[in-house]
Amino acid sequence: MDNQEDNQVPDLSRYYGSSQSEPVFSRREERPQKKSKLTKWIIKVSGGLIEDEKTAGYAALAMSIAIIIISLFILVSSGTPDAPDPNEIIEVAGPAAGDSR
Repeated sequence: MDNQEDNQVPDLSRYYGSSQSEPVFSRREERPQKKSKLTKWIIKVSGGLIEDEKTAGYAALAMSIAIIIISLFILVSSGTPDAPDPNEIIEVAGPAAGDSR
């Protein structure tokens, strides 16, 4: 009976811890994340006020929110000039071609 060898379950005991219901996986070593150029620049320009990457991230977020608010303010306040009154346009254009006054 060669079918018995094909039907055997592989040994998975190395993947399981003390209980059979919880698998144990090996964790990969996490590489340290590099600082972004923006956070490096913020730390450099702050003059020692901002010392770590987390605070620099918050500063970048605050700067982006401020830029968005300023942009929206400029956009809304510029608006379009008031449209002239249609009667003024007719007066400036003069009498119509068929009008004999």
